[in-house]
Amino acid sequence: LDAIGLQRAQELVTELYLAEGKKRAKVWESLAKNLTRAGIPEAHVQHLREQDDPAQVAKLLSQKL
Repeated sequence: LDAIGLQRAQELVTELYLAEGKKRAKVWESLAKNLTRAGIPEAHVQHLREQDDPAQVAKLLSQKL
């Protein structure tokens, strides 16, 4: 796992909880890139993005630590 990608993904999950509208879409875009960089398969990242549930992303990241 890329440690920087993982750390940045954790920060973005917090932003995702607070973001709405266009900002939320931008946060998801950045989060997807960092999750991929951290070693999460592209298909899984896409599934998380479709779910649009920050809690599931946080759970995934806590399992990766």
